[in-house]
Amino acid sequence: MENRNTILDEIRAISPVVAGIGNQNPYTVSPAYFDGLAMQLMLRIAIEEKAGIDPVLHINKNNIYQAPEGYFENLAGNIMQRIKAQETGDAKEELELLSPLLGQIGKKNPFASPEGYFTDFSDNIMAGVKAIDFVNEVP
Repeated sequence: MENRNTILDEIRAISPVVAGIGNQNPYTVSPAYFDGLAMQLMLRIAIEEKAGIDPVLHINKNNIYQAPEGYFENLAGNIMQRIKAQETGDAKEELELLSPLLGQIGKKNPFASPEGYFTDFSDNIMAGVKAIDFVNEVP
């Protein structure tokens, strides 16, 4: 009992408004809530079953996952191709076996900087700083 009073004293010190609420249950259910509950549940189960949805797990009972066209017909060939790719000692040959499209791309870098970008970089920075100083000068 003393522990309860200690906690109540702490709550009063922190927030008298919260301490004044008391220990009554703030949640209530209307008196008629359970009167129609069974009927509503049975109706919902019937609707979900008609739609092909499991009423307990709430998931579609129909198989929504399908293998790609020709998956099983080409499975053995695809597995053998991957085995051959692992046995190669050359990375380029392995890439061509696994993905012919990626094997054709090559090693050319698609990104480039403009000519003279790094040689003129410090001069361009200084010119920008001087331009900002010039604009900020008050006559």
